[in-house]
Amino acid sequence: MASQVSPGIVLKERDLSNAVIVGAQQITAGFASTFRKGPIDQIVNINSQKQFIEVFGKPTDANAEDWFVASEFLNYGGRLAVVRAAT
Repeated sequence: MASQVSPGIVLKERDLSNAVIVGAQQITAGFASTFRKGPIDQIVNINSQKQFIEVFGKPTDANAEDWFVASEFLNYGGRLAVVRAAT
């Protein structure tokens, strides 16, 4: 372990790409974007990638970056409270 003479920040990098999140079903995040379909300005609780695609559709060129962030969060077992924003 590194020691410091004065206050500071110690950075440690850990690869958690294969980690299993314990209690992930209790983690809920909020997410908003312009999706292709789905209810506008209403909170929809999403529990899986399949449900996400059924409700909000597949990614488009306009929302691909946002769509994949939400999809990957669901891939790790979390839940999303999703809102489709009007364009």
